[in-house]
Amino acid sequence: MPRHYRPDQDLTLPAFTIAGLLMLAASASASASGAQPVDASGRLRECVRMTQPERAACLERLAVDFEAAPVASETAADKPALEPVPTPAPSPAPVPAAADPSRNPPAATAAGARFGQAIDLSIEPSYVGLGSGLRLGGDRSPDNLIYEAQIVKNIEWLRAKGQGDWLWRVDLPIRFVVRQQHADSNPVRTPTYNPGVRAYLGKRATLADAAESADVFSAGLFHYSNGQDGKSLNEDGTVNTLNGSFSTNYAEFAWLHVLPRSDAGLLRQYRLSLRQDFYGSWDAAQVGQYPRRQLKAESTLRFGDSAELRLALGYRMGYDYRVLNTVQPVLDESLRLRDRFQVDVQLLPSFFKFREVDGYIRYQWGYDDYNIQFQQRMSRLMIGLSSPF
Repeated sequence: MPRHYRPDQDLTLPAFTIAGLLMLAASASASASGAQPVDASGRLRECVRMTQPERAACLERLAVDFEAAPVASETAADKPALEPVPTPAPSPAPVPAAADPSRNPPAATAAGARFGQAIDLSIEPSYVGLGSGLRLGGDRSPDNLIYEAQIVKNIEWLRAKGQGDWLWRVDLPIRFVVRQQHADSNPVRTPTYNPGVRAYLGKRATLADAAESADVFSAGLFHYSNGQDGKSLNEDGTVNTLNGSFSTNYAEFAWLHVLPRSDAGLLRQYRLSLRQDFYGSWDAAQVGQYPRRQLKAESTLRFGDSAELRLALGYRMGYDYRVLNTVQPVLDESLRLRDRFQVDVQLLPSFFKFREVDGYIRYQWGYDDYNIQFQQRMSRLMIGLSSPF
């Protein structure tokens, strides 16, 4: 007998505990062996209601019986089957808007790319020409130049969104031209400032079909001046090309005809433009000897990455004199038909493929288009470098 047992101790609790443990063990055994269980809960409640010493004897009999027979328990077959929880299907990864075919179908992407390419190809190049160039017969342009440089920056401002029938875009083109001369302090004489705003419009369906020709239309407003505040005419009636003021505002309307890319990768497009000057903004020197309207036909060909050729033929209208001198009329020179034409040929060969620098060769014949130098005739071949700005 254990040392903590006393003869007068109530065995109800120990016996009840023993019986409970035996029932649990019997229940586990029954579940494992698959034997038919018996109900023990009712007999256990009867034993608990008894008083001593009958309660102890009842519990002892119950414990003995459990050694021979298992206690009723819940079998695996009685337990409700657990339904499997379905695993949710993974959500598809979000597709960026630029790669979503429903938002940017291939035709829309192709149309936008061709639209932008046509605009870029119509923008004048930036260049640096060395010296005064090779001056051919009849040239009266300045012969003391260190260099002539043009910087053209075309800023895209607004563009069409969505999938409408038309593509449109609004740009802010800015052009600067300078000539630095061999003279005291090497001055830049009357630089050119030519900012503006230009809108483009093209049919989406025709631009999307690379195998067909497409048309792009444009309209713009521009300011053209040299930033000088001196009088445009000298006292003797000649034009003040030293620091005379030159200024004009004009509108330009153009049609771009874009041809399909050839099998050899040649890009071709033609441009026809009409420029209308608002001569109310002119300085005195421009009246009568500066054109009010100019018509220009251009052709641009890009030979892959190897070269670009730009051809232009201009025709000037709305004036009567090549030289007009209100002080000395004897110096007047009336216009001839040939005086109205201008020829401009530019070749940009890609000599430096490891850099964004191309060669630049230009031939100009006609009038000098450098702001207040408009009276001077040109027949000049210039060599230099060109680069996108």
